[in-house]
Amino acid sequence: MPSWTKSLAADVKEKRLPAPSDRYQSVRSVVDSGFNEIKLKQYLAEQRLHARFQRGENFSRIKASRMEDLLDSNTSDLECLTLDLRDEDDFAQFHIREAVSYPARKLSRAVNALSPEILAFMNAEQRIILVCDWDERIAAPAANLLFEKGADNVVLLSGGLKEVLAKCPETVEGSIPQPVLVVHTTAVCNWIF
Repeated sequence: MPSWTKSLAADVKEKRLPAPSDRYQSVRSVVDSGFNEIKLKQYLAEQRLHARFQRGENFSRIKASRMEDLLDSNTSDLECLTLDLRDEDDFAQFHIREAVSYPARKLSRAVNALSPEILAFMNAEQRIILVCDWDERIAAPAANLLFEKGADNVVLLSGGLKEVLAKCPETVEGSIPQPVLVVHTTAVCNWIF
């Protein structure tokens, strides 16, 4: 090892930090990069919205009862853009109050995939993008796709519209469909050998 490296290493170890000053107490040593996923988690925890994250997902989930609190603008200072990812016909039949129809097929476009409304809500402070469909089959991949396109404040409605109709049907506008009865039949199979 060269002799000059030992003297540099010794000089670095001997340097001491100055004593902290009251004048610079408000200065932060971290760069503030704006609203991000960590700040969203902190805000949701402060608001007690009980959003939860699952392994392999880049977005948080929220229950129907908490979504109802979000939609009530008097109790929450968090602004919410609700995207209904079902087809336009299904959206016209019934949808969540104040929801915007945005079929999932629009997200897979290479050019202009995001509307101006979504762009206004992306990573903005005190704003989230709530994604929903009938039963999460479309919404979960779409929420991941939104995250990949740069939106850190995506929240998925856990259980989808099925859960909303069961827990808080007053938040739904339009003609709510009657429950579909599932009739189980047994089929007889004849095997020929």
